[in-house]
Amino acid sequence: MLKCIEGKVINVGSEYAVIDVNGLGFEINCSASALDICNNAETARIITHLQFSENGVFLFGFSDEQERELFLKLISIKGVGGKLALTVLRNLDVDMIVNAALNSQTDVFSRISGIGKKTAERICFELNRYLAGKDLETSSSKMPSKQGLTRATVIEALRSLGFSTADINHTLARIARTSGEEFSEMDEGQMIKAALKELNKG
Repeated sequence: MLKCIEGKVINVGSEYAVIDVNGLGFEINCSASALDICNNAETARIITHLQFSENGVFLFGFSDEQERELFLKLISIKGVGGKLALTVLRNLDVDMIVNAALNSQTDVFSRISGIGKKTAERICFELNRYLAGKDLETSSSKMPSKQGLTRATVIEALRSLGFSTADINHTLARIARTSGEEFSEMDEGQMIKAALKELNKG
């Protein structure tokens, strides 16, 4: 199975990246954090999962193995396919997913397009069982991180203005790359202002 891909990034879209590996271009449907590490003309290493389904063959990409494990658990849940699982990882980072599941915060998942109340309840229940006893760095605290809450608030605010989640995540990733450590110090207002400036350029 294709566990990872490393090569030169030749194209980055709002939901995917194309990586050249010895002349072969692999189009990878990426999580938000995987897109964060994909810069045009630079080398990137993406953790992957190759999925065969009745709808075709899909290559999904993640920033690390922990994210991939969460994805695999998500697609094992009734009503959650590969595309929906990746949508979760585009809206929420690992910390937010783990904290929401451990605290049974179904509303965190039900706010995501394509996830209803029952599916959100199943996600919380199944992930809670899966995470119980896991030695995860993110499970040491059951309170969401400040950065996670800030990003979630910004995404929700920008979505209310009509921007798509994919465009928002792509924009925030671009701001994070150009701002460096300053990005982690931004509050909601600063992040929204910076994101609107980038989004309105298009």
